[in-house]
Amino acid sequence: MNNSILKINDGIYQIKYYFLGLAEVYMYLIIGDDKCLLIDTGYGATDVMQYVRSVTELPVTVVNTHGHMDHIGGNHDFDEVYLSKKDWKLAVKSSDKIWLKEKIQHVMEVRNMLPLLQKEGIKTELGKTIQSQSVKYRDLPVDGFFELGERKVFFFGTPGHTCGSICLYDEKTNTLFTGDTVCSKGVLLGFEESTSVEVYLDSLLKIRAFCHEKDIEIMYPSHHEAPCNIELIDKYIDLCEKIITGELTGEYRDTGTCCGSYVNNDDVSLIYKKEHEQ
Repeated sequence: MNNSILKINDGIYQIKYYFLGLAEVYMYLIIGDDKCLLIDTGYGATDVMQYVRSVTELPVTVVNTHGHMDHIGGNHDFDEVYLSKKDWKLAVKSSDKIWLKEKIQHVMEVRNMLPLLQKEGIKTELGKTIQSQSVKYRDLPVDGFFELGERKVFFFGTPGHTCGSICLYDEKTNTLFTGDTVCSKGVLLGFEESTSVEVYLDSLLKIRAFCHEKDIEIMYPSHHEAPCNIELIDKYIDLCEKIITGELTGEYRDTGTCCGSYVNNDDVSLIYKKEHEQ
């Protein structure tokens, strides 16, 4: 798979990056008259600015959908980054060289991929990714949107995957960006920084109501299939409700990325913390 930047709507670009050629992450660039908004910066090796500058020379405002390493890795290229204050500590931890090395080592071990670490291209990419960074974070604007010049991008909190997770909405094109809150192949609530299933369900209900209000039919997540139909939200709502009522019970699974109770229903899955089972 090739890394690339693709125009997906009027003034909106999707930046695709495949970490180690295996795990995709998407970033989004929204261009206004005066400035542009970059949603997430990928891994440390992504070099996201090369993609941004291939389509615009406008000043760049950066916002992270949440504080995980695959969304904040390129933050060091910018003077400041907007991120929910609830995820600041997470972002600092996810930017620590020792933590990054241990985390990637664990993921590769669990997934039986340790031999890949000896390949020269992989070693180079990992070297660029496993670097400590110091970033000046700013809390999200109190007015609830980013003004780009004749273009507003709104945001709202959607705790679940992390406590500080957000979704963003481009008013001009009626486009919703869901980060890791809703993804086609599954959502992870198994991190220390994740919320309960109940809190995540509240976020899903908020997103669904917003989509109905704005007549949104598709959404752009940060991983897997993009765009996705908003019917996917209903599947996650149903799954959460079945977990909460005890109709479905998860079995322990360690993906390397996180661990917890795994449950699958109607082509969607969750990994959630054991203490959240009812």
